[in-house]
Amino acid sequence: MSHCGILKWCRNAHRLVGRYSPKARVIVFTNDVPRIKLECPRADVLPFEARLVESASRFDAANPTPENSFCPSHTLLKWQIVQPQLGGQETILYLDADVDADVLHLDDWPRSRILELMANFTDDPCRLRATPDHSSPLNTGLMLVKPSAELYFEGVTLIETLRFNVTHGFNLSGMLQATVRRPRKAVKQAKGWWRDTWDFICGAGDQGLFTTVFMARHEFFCMPSWGNRRHFGMRPALLHYWGPQSKPWHSPYAARKCPAYFSFVREKGIPHDTPCARKLHKMRPADRQKRDDGFVGRRVPYSRCEGKQQYIF
Repeated sequence: MSHCGILKWCRNAHRLVGRYSPKARVIVFTNDVPRIKLECPRADVLPFEARLVESASRFDAANPTPENSFCPSHTLLKWQIVQPQLGGQETILYLDADVDADVLHLDDWPRSRILELMANFTDDPCRLRATPDHSSPLNTGLMLVKPSAELYFEGVTLIETLRFNVTHGFNLSGMLQATVRRPRKAVKQAKGWWRDTWDFICGAGDQGLFTTVFMARHEFFCMPSWGNRRHFGMRPALLHYWGPQSKPWHSPYAARKCPAYFSFVREKGIPHDTPCARKLHKMRPADRQKRDDGFVGRRVPYSRCEGKQQYIF
């Protein structure tokens, strides 16, 4: 059950909302509403828009996955978060289901400072804040996004052209370095950039589409400020379990290396009789005393986990 990261994702999402924005909604988009609602009963579990589903399906059929893309066919559906939802949220904090927000105690994140940084983003011309990764100019696993109906339909229209190649991208818009005019220094370190190709991880999927709209067609992309380190003592990082072998709920090897991931399963309010809950209880490694810091259970360090640290502030 590769979707079982959703169990902890929901628990973390409600904790973040409770601390920083009690009136915010926790929303999950999925193509299997009943199954996800079972695992995440307190969230608003919504289906993807029918037009987006149809367009993405036709695009995937027309464009075989490029050599270096390594991208599941469903990732274009992530574009749904750009469409404004009921309630008209000004800002969405988006986390993939394989992003773990439990790696730092919430007490380490001053509430007033987090709210200030969120307000600064709301007032900024930037419409998407994220970071590059080793391959893509823009990693879509963790983002701050300002929804826009205009940008949403622009992206859907690009998908509906069904045109893509690794040299000129979506709708054959142009080579990467020619279309992204003022890239940040960190963007230039991504393999896709210095090879000047759209053949990067999910270049024909969500990461290529977000790069096209927010970086190439519009200059709406920004990155977290390194200067924010002074406000926290350490930067508030989340852990992104890239790839199937790094996900603790997906790989016995990763589970053994990351026992801290499973510490939430016995908490009050966590579903205990769902398919994913039963799976995680079965995979959960036994607590072990750690010689380096003496903590067990929830406070076992995440240092041996296979995920990558990712920042949003």
